[in-house]
Amino acid sequence: MSEEDRLMSELREREAQYRSIFESTSDALLIFDQEGRIVEANPAACRLYGYSREELIGLSGKKIVHPNYRHLFQEYLREVRAGKRFEVQSVDLRKDGSMIHVEVHAASFSYKGKPHLLAAVRDVTERVRARELLEQRVKERTRELSALLEVVWPIFYSWISKIK
Repeated sequence: MSEEDRLMSELREREAQYRSIFESTSDALLIFDQEGRIVEANPAACRLYGYSREELIGLSGKKIVHPNYRHLFQEYLREVRAGKRFEVQSVDLRKDGSMIHVEVHAASFSYKGKPHLLAAVRDVTERVRARELLEQRVKERTRELSALLEVVWPIFYSWISKIK
């Protein structure tokens, strides 16, 4: 086997390893061109967003971001194009229009010899809902304790006054 054949074999093996990692990770991985169009998506991204791979390819990233959070997508493009890492919590949209709370970690990298943007997207909807429920319960409990204090404080104050 020639040196060139050996190097080509190693390159194919490395490419197969990276493809396997890309396809088997549980986080959604999206590769964007410099204009913000999706050029590649892993199976987890297809499951998360409810699109087939073919439907995602060529789609503008704005299409999967909730309108109230599109400014973050523009910030993502700007920051990552500048070579910076970008992390954000946002709200995205599935194909059916339902919302997903997501955590995005992004960076610039070379794909097929050209600069592209990689976004690793994790669904944090359950975490956000749990936090919102906890905050709601804390508010309710605070109201209950405030009401109890309003009832008990005059009685306690009266009792203390009699002791003196």
